[in-house]
Amino acid sequence: MLSVPIGDDELPRLEAVARAHHTRPEKLIAAYVRYLALGGMPVIFDGEVSSDDLARIAMAGGSFDWLADEPDLYSESDGVPYTA
Repeated sequence: MLSVPIGDDELPRLEAVARAHHTRPEKLIAAYVRYLALGGMPVIFDGEVSSDDLARIAMAGGSFDWLADEPDLYSESDGVPYTA
């Protein structure tokens, strides 16, 4: 059992995120801890979310897992090479 203090100013935001994900705050925290324990990179919010952060979160969340089953339709010999 792990106890994590959450400030009075943080709790309403945590509850709002949990509601948006249709879960309880403690389940949301547990999912994040599992993500970190499996080697996930910490998500540090400093006011802006970069495209790298979004890509990392989407990949860690399994959003692109379906691509592993997609056939390779194109190769390097397809099309016309692009030069800048």
